[in-house]
Amino acid sequence: SLLPMDEWKNIVKNDFEESIFPKHPQLKALKETLYNLGAEYASMTGSGSSVFGLFKNKIEVDELKKYGQVWIEEL
Repeated sequence: SLLPMDEWKNIVKNDFEESIFPKHPQLKALKETLYNLGAEYASMTGSGSSVFGLFKNKIEVDELKKYGQVWIEEL
């Protein structure tokens, strides 16, 4: 069976975060901001080209714009 998304935070990991976040603390701050805004799951993609958050509810993105480009996909 599939793991529910609300359980991903403590189980699904990107191993690169451990080495990248100390060198680029703004990426860690962005991930924490995504969780503070209500993300069900947030992570760095692959080797770090992006940080993303998955949300159940629509959010205000102004807080995220200080980190760079923001892209929203509604399903």
